[in-house]
Amino acid sequence: MDIDSLLELELDTLWVSNTEGRLEKARTPEFRPPPAVLCAVSTTGRVIRRFSVGVDPTQQEELDALIEHHDSAAGVGWQPNRAKELMRTLGVSTASYGPGFCGGHRAAKPARLDAAATIITSNDTHPSELAEMMDEQDRLSLLEPWVAIVVEARVASVCETSRSHPRAVEAGLWTYEPYRGSGFATAATAAWTDLVAGRTIFYSAEASNVTSQAVARRVGFTPIGQLWGLFNE
Repeated sequence: MDIDSLLELELDTLWVSNTEGRLEKARTPEFRPPPAVLCAVSTTGRVIRRFSVGVDPTQQEELDALIEHHDSAAGVGWQPNRAKELMRTLGVSTASYGPGFCGGHRAAKPARLDAAATIITSNDTHPSELAEMMDEQDRLSLLEPWVAIVVEARVASVCETSRSHPRAVEAGLWTYEPYRGSGFATAATAAWTDLVAGRTIFYSAEASNVTSQAVARRVGFTPIGQLWGLFNE
């Protein structure tokens, strides 16, 4: 699959669209509204644009006219040329943006794991067994398949399936503050790819989260583009 098609698939993995291609909701168990405007630029320079079902068709024409195509690859922090005008039109003061990565269909590079740490997965552990190991809200919201790194009977880091599409998955990753910087996030993500092998693997991060981006690169994921979205406040 080429880069542009991969980026299209990542958008379909993150968001559910109707038959007209308009965004309806996030691809999550609970309802989450989609961005009003979503732009993505692939590493080939192609710009993909999508609008939510909540955007009036008349306004969509105006917004669409403000989005200019780019003919070169974009770096971290990319925004449409007329991003400020788009934001003013929608009355939005902030945007969400950052790089998207792809892990292909193969498992990621294995990561070294501290001798004091162990890996448990949704294949061998029921969430109820984590009751004394992690915050209850985090435990109850785990999305399978997931991997957890456990250190001294406490969950240190988790990589879960934050989005699940018939053809692809998106990683959801977090590490509890005391364990950050220890390589556990990389180990969790690498192990998680084994559980979802067979589907295309995606991973995205905020532009400001350089640590998360570093995890993607250490695991061996490849940048495929930049995502930029405006959410109604």
